[in-house]
Amino acid sequence: MSRIYPGNLQVALLFGPSNPMQRTTLDWPKLIEQLNTRLSNESDIAPINNLIQDKPEQYVLMSNGRFHIAITAKTNALEASEFSRPLRSPFYAKMQPRLIKAVKSHQTHIMIEVGQGDRPASCDDSVNEARGMVKDPDLDEDQAMFDARLRLIKIISSLINEVLPGGTVYWGQSEQLYASAAFATIAECSFPLPLFIHPLFHASGATKKGQVLAGVNGFGSQHLLGKPVVFAEHAQPMMQSYERLLDFVAYCRSNGDTIEDGGRFGRDKAEQIVVHHHPATPQHPAGCIELVLNTAEKPGNRSGINMPDEGAVLRNAFLGRSNAPQRARVLRLQNALSTITRRIRTLTRATQGAVNKPKIKNN
Repeated sequence: MSRIYPGNLQVALLFGPSNPMQRTTLDWPKLIEQLNTRLSNESDIAPINNLIQDKPEQYVLMSNGRFHIAITAKTNALEASEFSRPLRSPFYAKMQPRLIKAVKSHQTHIMIEVGQGDRPASCDDSVNEARGMVKDPDLDEDQAMFDARLRLIKIISSLINEVLPGGTVYWGQSEQLYASAAFATIAECSFPLPLFIHPLFHASGATKKGQVLAGVNGFGSQHLLGKPVVFAEHAQPMMQSYERLLDFVAYCRSNGDTIEDGGRFGRDKAEQIVVHHHPATPQHPAGCIELVLNTAEKPGNRSGINMPDEGAVLRNAFLGRSNAPQRARVLRLQNALSTITRRIRTLTRATQGAVNKPKIKNN
């Protein structure tokens, strides 16, 4: 199966009135030395040994021949369209409104990009076509090489976040936002799946015993398995579905292959999660993988494969029982957000060590 990866991985550090950029110049030789110290633990990433271009207040380009890192410091804000997914997500609006405010009010930024080769393919162009997201046909990339690029941009972004703390971090590959301290924590993990897979919650409006059913679309999972992974809506807590989705991705990657269509897995004998492989659609040209809790729930319209507007359905999912009084609905929303916050903090640490390996069940 042919896989298409982002041509340039991007991370932006955003600074505004409440968190101004401390300075626009960095000691690049020292930073490269610190970067190479951290890369000494990465056997598949050679040291950065070539500072190709150095305009301290604007742009720097460094390379190890296989990968390049481009870092741009700008005294202007990025366009709001760069953050369209998180800006329209109730997940951030309800749970981290400060991040939304930071995005809307930022005035300066640092853009970090990691791509293949010793320089960007459009390095000589005045306009970087689609911000480098077009794959260079002369640069073939497999999963191992893409994983190395993910780790490289995580390491360099973490390092610059330490040197210039306090900014809001936008992780472009999965379109997620982090406060500076939160990003520093999750970046401590060697290969943090929660950073690479953005949980987009979805629901069709269906209910079970008065409770709104909800599922998870793992945005970014397509870069790790070749197909997007969705967890079909169900009455179980949304964060539990997200944890099982991460379990599935981690298991498939460690096993070197995905669980076959109709296969089952779970953390114990009582848990039955069925795997369905769906063919290509206009929305998912490579097809998609759907995880369904128990065999009673049939795959299809409730899976998030044809996902309706995230804003409306996520609010319903958070609110729970559709016929509940308004006061009870607000309290449940607050409790749900507190639980999600705690679970995400747990996930960032859980993925650092051994992954909870799901048990595979034969039909």
